[in-house]
Amino acid sequence: MKKTQTCYKLLELLRDGQFHSGETLGNALGISRSAICKAAKQLHDYGIAIEPIHGRGYRIPYSIELLNQHTIEQQLDNTAKDRLDDLIILHTTHSTNDYLLDLKNSQPNQNIACFAEYQSNGKGRRGRQWLAPFGTNIYHSLLWHFKKDPAEIVGLSLAIALAAVNALKRYGIVDDIAVKWPNDILWQGRKLGGVLLEMVAEHHGYCALVIGIGLNTHIANKFAHCIDQPWVDIQHITQSQPRRNQLAGLLLNETIHTLIAFEQQGLQPFLDAWQPLDYMLGKMVTLYTANGNINGVMNGISDKGELVLLCENNQQKRFFNGELSVRLAKEKPAAC
Repeated sequence: MKKTQTCYKLLELLRDGQFHSGETLGNALGISRSAICKAAKQLHDYGIAIEPIHGRGYRIPYSIELLNQHTIEQQLDNTAKDRLDDLIILHTTHSTNDYLLDLKNSQPNQNIACFAEYQSNGKGRRGRQWLAPFGTNIYHSLLWHFKKDPAEIVGLSLAIALAAVNALKRYGIVDDIAVKWPNDILWQGRKLGGVLLEMVAEHHGYCALVIGIGLNTHIANKFAHCIDQPWVDIQHITQSQPRRNQLAGLLLNETIHTLIAFEQQGLQPFLDAWQPLDYMLGKMVTLYTANGNINGVMNGISDKGELVLLCENNQQKRFFNGELSVRLAKEKPAAC
């Protein structure tokens, strides 16, 4: 913990993007220049692009806005504040989803939001690891308790993806945003963010849910080769430094309001909002499932949140699970 705190204090000094000598940093933190070197290496391991230049010192070649609880809370309206029991900011964690799943047992029946600067093992769908450098993206999870049976939560990931879209629009990104079933957020066809839901059934028809949302705000060039799909970040879209605290607060506020609406009305009100944003609608696609790959034309979303594929002979099939990718237009649908 002490090592992590030293790294965080060093990051606070370096986040202005300017050079600072090892001596100046050591005096400010009350540690040796050797300890500064070790802390800088640790930040580099966390994914921060530290530049040590002989005779000039250390710098991070871009400015970083660290998360601040008060600034995030300023974006929440009274309704969101009333439904939220706690907001936690972590320097580092294994994953924000896992953190809240563990916390659920010690703080039952509480709705708790969590943001982290760094995840050592951030999770994506289908067991993938979510790229998570320190202090440069949004890593967010929300523990929420539903007075519903788990079967009534089907399709919620679609509604949460729309909550992220609404937050981005309030942030100022209003054009070229799309969604991809079941839970991806895209900009000009490239992945900007994603959603991961993990459910814990409770007694008497209640259930707890941990909702994980990740948004790319700034991904350094050194990580570009680690991503196996077209991607984009907010810094590229806006051509300016991301305002992470504002976006985090907007995201949390929209997510809470979406959960309240889903509690009261279910998935149905969100389906009309999904369709005009559906990036795959009408396209030739391949659905990858545990039982094999299925080709067809994306024909929308059912009222239960299922993917509807139009296959050979105009046969419609519905699917709850799988992963979509666009196929070449010259290919014809295969039988489902």
